[in-house]
Order: sequence, then C-alpha cells, then structure tokens
Amino acid sequence: MKNNKKKVIAMMAIVVLALLLVNRCAYSITCYHAINAIESLSMPDDIEIVNTPKAWVSDVNYSHVRAEMIIRCEQGEEYVSDYVTLHNSEWKMRHIEIWNVGGMSDMAIYDFERLPKEEQEKILAYGMDKYINITYERRIIWAPVSWYLADGVEK
Repeated sequence: MKNNKKKVIAMMAIVVLALLLVNRCAYSITCYHAINAIESLSMPDDIEIVNTPKAWVSDVNYSHVRAEMIIRCEQGEEYVSDYVTLHNSEWKMRHIEIWNVGGMSDMAIYDFERLPKEEQEKILAYGMDKYINITYERRIIWAPVSWYLADGVEK
C-alpha cells in the first residue's frame, strides 16, 4: 500500500513538472514569434532602434501576446506607418500597430510613463513625435498565468 502511494505521489510530481515545462516553452515560443513578426517587417533605412523588441503573454483583460519595439525616425510616425504598410504584405501587417510613444496604453510594455527618467528626458528633448512604437498584439487561445514571466522575453 505504501509503495503505491509513493508511486502516485512521484507520478503527480512528474506531471506537475512537465506541465510547468510545457507552459514555459509555450510562453517563450509565443513571445519569440511575436518579436520575429516585428523584426521581419521592411522598415525605412533612416530609422534607429531605440529599445530592443520585447514581448510578453498576459491574461489581463483577455489572453494575448504583445510585442513592442521603439524606433526613432526624423520623418515621424505617419511616414513610418505609410512606408511599412506599403512595403509589407497584408499577411505581415496582421496584428501590427504603429503609433507615437506618447500615446497612453494601460497594456504597453514601453509606455512613456514607465520609461526611466533619463529616457523620458531624452525623448522630450529630441521631439516626442519622432519616436514610434511598433506593436504586435493578438489574442491567443491558451491562457497562461500573468505572473509566470512578468518581465517578458527579449531576444
């Protein structure tokens, strides 16, 4: 009887560990896919990447994956938006949004209010209209717990 109990407890521990490992892998793969969706876009030559692409999966409001990258371009958000829309297929543009960094979003990874003070001052000095946030966001079927990897994934 004791041997069966030990076997059942050992099997339950293995199942729990396997589920945690699968969830971790699914989380990472989903985030890397979102980052690749942004990095594979055809961009203007005169842009400068300010913050590396970062992604996370969240179940806040609804289950979704979100990746963001901040770039700087002299011509501004409208130029970048037009260029990216014109030079990328409709398939690549699915789930992609392009907006100014100053826009407020409660789910933004690189929200202006949450950036370090030095970076905020640099953006304000250079001109906020020249900083553009490229976002990939889509709903997902599986719902991870949002605390699992709270810092997200970077490449």
